[in-house]
Amino acid sequence: MERSKLIRNAFILAIITVVYNVFEGLASVFFGASDETLALFGFGIDSFVEVISGAGILHMIVRMKKAGAQDVSDVDRIEKQALMITGTAFYLLTAGLVVSSALSLFLHKKPETTLAGIIISAISIFRDNGRTHQKRNQNSACAPPFSPEKMRSASGFF
Repeated sequence: MERSKLIRNAFILAIITVVYNVFEGLASVFFGASDETLALFGFGIDSFVEVISGAGILHMIVRMKKAGAQDVSDVDRIEKQALMITGTAFYLLTAGLVVSSALSLFLHKKPETTLAGIIISAISIFRDNGRTHQKRNQNSACAPPFSPEKMRSASGFF
């Protein structure tokens, strides 16, 4: 497959991912807060963290599109910042969920299952399976823009 078509496909997948995660986050936070369901609320916050990550990937794809045949193997400032924000947000989300879970255990609160949680989870599982397949096909069709070592050093967390 030609490079411009691969980049266009990656761009479309990134847009779909960001838009979906915004809607998933809004629905999960809304229903998690209204039903007082910590797991669903945390799932929504996680979706917003994924939006930040997706924005960094989207920026990288746009930069690759503009570069044409030029080398884009270096991680630029915006991508590095998106990686740092995403990593930090995941750590904060994890800490918040651990503290909230410990508090729920201490107060003997029983988890509740909600219809909204079941529907959002089912849609997410179905969407993730399809998206994973599409992204694997996309990734196998082109070489990665930079090595895992460069990603680790750029993120500052690995």
